[in-house]
Amino acid sequence: MMLLISFGSFLEVIGIGMIIPIVMSIIDPSFTERYPEIKLVIAYFLEPTYKNVVIFSLALLLGFYIFKSAYLIFMTIEQGKFIYNIKEKTGIRLFSGYMYKPYQFFLVNNSSQLIRNLSTEVAQLGMVARAAMTVAVDGLLFTVVILMLLYVEPLGTGSIFLVLTVSSIAYQSFTKDFLLEQGKARQYHEGKRIQHIQQGISSVKDVKILGREEDFLNQFFHHNTMGVRAERF
Repeated sequence: MMLLISFGSFLEVIGIGMIIPIVMSIIDPSFTERYPEIKLVIAYFLEPTYKNVVIFSLALLLGFYIFKSAYLIFMTIEQGKFIYNIKEKTGIRLFSGYMYKPYQFFLVNNSSQLIRNLSTEVAQLGMVARAAMTVAVDGLLFTVVILMLLYVEPLGTGSIFLVLTVSSIAYQSFTKDFLLEQGKARQYHEGKRIQHIQQGISSVKDVKILGREEDFLNQFFHHNTMGVRAERF
């Protein structure tokens, strides 16, 4: 999977690097005279006149972006397969682990928490895996761009990179504890939400007889709202 992501990042960098030369070949009629190696490449296919250079440049750009788009679609499909494979295997492993636990395990663990782990947390794992892949793609692209800029303008790029690094570390330091707290809150309220759903539906006869609908609804609304608020972060 990392090879696919790395090649995708490489294509992104090539796409960025192609823009300026192609624009220059369009707006500067003497472009091929200043870069004779490019003129030799174009001459292999067409007579290197200004009109043919423009046609060749646009065709090259169009062909590259068609190829890149097709590859990114393929990579996205493969990412989806990879992520859903993780979710499938994790769900099976987790459920199998629960099934082979001793009976005492179920006496000390609320069933709503176990259901939460099997449903919500497995789904969250898929989201985390997708986010990690996105970070990997952006990270590789960022690294390559930084290396290119360091080669062209080391001092300015180094200064910008230092500012961005310090800002990122500071941001993570300020938000780490808060996000961890919100994650625990989401787990707690999701477990309680499932618990009230189970109790309300499995004991619906008693709920109706005792007129406890509002009690269950209020509990469900509270944990549902608090869980959604925590999940936003």
